[in-house]
Amino acid sequence: DTSFKFHLLGEIQTGLSDFGYMWECPDLFKLGNKDVLIFCPQGLEADGMNYRNIYQSGYIIGDFDLKTLEMKHDGFVELDHGFDFYAPQTTISKEGERVLIGWMGLPDINYPTDVYNWAHCLTLPRVLK
Repeated sequence: DTSFKFHLLGEIQTGLSDFGYMWECPDLFKLGNKDVLIFCPQGLEADGMNYRNIYQSGYIIGDFDLKTLEMKHDGFVELDHGFDFYAPQTTISKEGERVLIGWMGLPDINYPTDVYNWAHCLTLPRVLK
């Protein structure tokens, strides 16, 4: 049987209680001895050079307690300040490295290639260390 069964444990508790109205595309994993949560917060106001994109992608690093669902962490860091980077996810390579790939394109933007009925692509892979 290859089916999976999932059940909701609850919401992850962080120190970011007022940080946008929704977090999309979460990816929680261990890197070294730290837990990393990558996510895309919606509804952040621009703050200087931070949060200038329509949609942000970033991460917090800390320690996640699976029993309490609490993550003690450092501040949120944007992954990329480019305009067409969104929804990053990770996987493990054959060599055991954590590799991140993002979506290069945004849903609410018109692109020159729209007239050819194609748009967007994936970014180059990035090894996380």
